Amino acid sequence: MGPRVLFISKGTNRSALSPIIRSQLNSLLESNIKVDHFLINGKGLNSYFKSIPSLSRKLRSKKYDIVHIHFSYSAIPYLFLRKKPWIVSFMGSDLKRSKLNLIFSKLISYMANASIVKSNEMKDLLNRPCQIIPNGVDVSKFKPINKIEAKSQLGWDITKKQLLFAANAKRPEKNFKLTTDALALLSRNDVELKTLVNVAHDEMPIYMGGADVVVLSSKYEGSPNVVKEALACNRPVACTDVGDVRENFEDIEGVYIASHTADSLMVCIKSALSHSDSKGREYIINYLSNATISEKLVSLYEHIIDENK
Repeated sequence: MGPRVLFISKGTNRSALSPIIRSQLNSLLESNIKVDHFLINGKGLNSYFKSIPSLSRKLRSKKYDIVHIHFSYSAIPYLFLRKKPWIVSFMGSDLKRSKLNLIFSKLISYMANASIVKSNEMKDLLNRPCQIIPNGVDVSKFKPINKIEAKSQLGWDITKKQLLFAANAKRPEKNFKLTTDALALLSRNDVELKTLVNVAHDEMPIYMGGADVVVLSSKYEGSPNVVKEALACNRPVACTDVGDVRENFEDIEGVYIASHTADSLMVCIKSALSHSDSKGREYIINYLSNATISEKLVSLYEHIIDENK
């Protein structure tokens, strides 16, 4: 029997488990690991403290072998209740958004039994012993499909090429303006920019499938799932040099990595448009599928549990 794991994370705006964390949880369940989750709901720092009583009840209600916390601030309520070994996954913004966030994350890493980061860049920022375990991709969901059929299903013009900005354009760190500036420089009437509005994660494969190029112009990322999901669908990608994209994907045909300028991103978009497909799916299956990442997580869980018996 595998370890019994409790995930702790902040709820999304809809008070739901984030798609990335849910995907990781589901992949562990598919590996016959017992996983439960606790959501910290509400806004502001006070929401973490308000969740302490309910988390205490959760911990008493079942026997867990290890606690896995996602995002540094989500550790706050558990700091008052520590009874089992625990690990923390840093998500990117908790290291990069501000110096205060980085200092707090280093403190949490010092107290946790183990830390997970998504890339070498994050490891260098944390500057503490940690495991590099990126988020995985559900390759059964994100897979190549007929592009024309996907465009038709989405109501997109099949006579034009669509760039998909597969992130929340309102989030400042996603740097949507850089994409629009690059598109203006490209100055092509046959290219349209598509953004996502109230699109559930389960609907993302059809959008990836219909896109001629997936664009990411973020100021910073940990290990951007948008890029991995696009490559699992064999879609070309134009993205800024953030997170682990260069160390993992630089040599994949159909991936173009830009500096943080409109000129550079425009050149990458233009090059990506010349590809009908990328060649990324095989790499994702071999190294970044949910199943592969789950094996690494379970191995870490078992190691930490054995160390703390």
